[in-house]
Amino acid sequence: MRRRTLSVTLAVLAVIATAVGCVRIPDSGPVTAADPTEVVEAAGVEFIAEPPAEGASPEAIILGFLFAGVSPEDDYAVAREFMTPQAAAAWNPDAQVQVRSGQPQVSMTGESTGEVAVTLSSRVNSRGLMNEAVEQTSILNFSLEQVDGEWRLASLPDGVLVSSFHFERLYRAQPVQWFTLDGGYMVPDNRWFRISDASLDEQVIEALLAGPATWLESSVVSAAAPGATLQGSVSDRPGGGLSMTLDVASPQSATWQELSRFALQVKNSLIGTGVGAVEVRVAGGTAVGLSTEAEPVDESVLWHEPLMFADGVLRAAETDGEIVPDIGSQLDDLGATAFTPIPGAETVQAGAVQSGGEISWLSDGATTEITAKASTTPSVDRHGAVWWIDDGDSPGIHTWMDGVENTFLMDLEGQRASAMQVSPDGTRLAVATRTEGATTVHLFSVVRAAGEPTSVVLGPTITPTAGTALDLEWTSLSSMALLTTDAGVTQVSILGLDGSVTGLVSPADPIADIAASGTTNGVVALTGSGSIYSMSPGSVVRFAAVSEAEFLVS
Repeated sequence: MRRRTLSVTLAVLAVIATAVGCVRIPDSGPVTAADPTEVVEAAGVEFIAEPPAEGASPEAIILGFLFAGVSPEDDYAVAREFMTPQAAAAWNPDAQVQVRSGQPQVSMTGESTGEVAVTLSSRVNSRGLMNEAVEQTSILNFSLEQVDGEWRLASLPDGVLVSSFHFERLYRAQPVQWFTLDGGYMVPDNRWFRISDASLDEQVIEALLAGPATWLESSVVSAAAPGATLQGSVSDRPGGGLSMTLDVASPQSATWQELSRFALQVKNSLIGTGVGAVEVRVAGGTAVGLSTEAEPVDESVLWHEPLMFADGVLRAAETDGEIVPDIGSQLDDLGATAFTPIPGAETVQAGAVQSGGEISWLSDGATTEITAKASTTPSVDRHGAVWWIDDGDSPGIHTWMDGVENTFLMDLEGQRASAMQVSPDGTRLAVATRTEGATTVHLFSVVRAAGEPTSVVLGPTITPTAGTALDLEWTSLSSMALLTTDAGVTQVSILGLDGSVTGLVSPADPIADIAASGTTNGVVALTGSGSIYSMSPGSVVRFAAVSEAEFLVS
């Protein structure tokens, strides 16, 4: 088996309390955000737990087992020492990871039975999918038996329990990649994998073969043959990279083109690990696929250069920017307050125009009225579908495409939407809502038939951010920019689909509008005074001589 060694080892020696009653696990150290693009070899941290002490009490055995969940070495060998032989053989540590936000309370309910009350912030299932627990309280039950005069766990829940401190050092978010239904682009699906001596390569490949998250499964596809499984282990490929063999139902029908597409899917899913070319074979077949032979996927074409509208003219959002001919006067005639063109189109001559609450479709100089009840700025996907949310008592998600309108209900427990945008690839919709003084971004997948949206499926949420959302823009297929206001102060944050949040340096004037800049983790911002700034982590630069822009084209 290919294994990746970890270059940094941190030994954490636990002092196990043996007092009777409620017992707590000590935590220490600051909590920091994990970087999903960090290379494994340079960032590994190993926690070493202590085996059970001679004569340890039942409480200490439960406590020692819980702490041993931070040491996955040799298939959690230390943790299994706290169990009877039968329990050690049956226990499945990979069933789930429960992440606690507070101290667990260990109490004995009988001479040989105990329970742990713990507040959870999230759970990660066996497929690496995270589910926010929203501070749920969970009870874990244990029973013990004596083995050669020592207390050992006879029954216990599968999976491990770790603190957020340990989770952020033992696990990493890795975006496994799927293809859009037409195969034109790749869609990230974040999974959490343990950083250990086990091969991350194989964890990612197994996740790809198991299929996308439930909420995405009708909106994306895999290049792997249905039912394909990994045969043996992943090996090093001569000349660099990695090689694998798959078991498939019809090996002789596998083509090098199909295998190359899956090889590309694997390589792009291992971004940040330093992997080279990927080679895929099938058992009993002759075709060989290489990631280097697959047609590359370029998402950059989905973003146009930042544009602004001022004095009846649409032009590049920079000093003396190039004018986009013709369309500026049409936007002026319509009294436009926003304009959203089709992502990936060669020109910006067609798109959704907003004039107050009214939305119209502009194409070839002609306009078609769509609605007069929009409460959000319209969004347009690459298929030409227009998206918006209305301002009714029971707001819904609306789409319009080629004269056909659909409405999808939002099941967000009464939360009101303040901003939304469909991803340029057309597979996901982000909706920002406000509750208890904070903004939460909800993700939906988009289900289509012949390009037309037919339904949306609620997916995960992004970490709440203080304030009320004013604007929301996808900056890449795995991140978005959120403009919020709180007590009159505006802030732009870059939200990663892995849960990371990066605040951008803001200009002195309040920001009224943002648009993706076409560069990673950057935006163009328009202030209330009409000035335009380029914003990126650690930098804010004003575009000189631009001070009368009315809106940005997003």
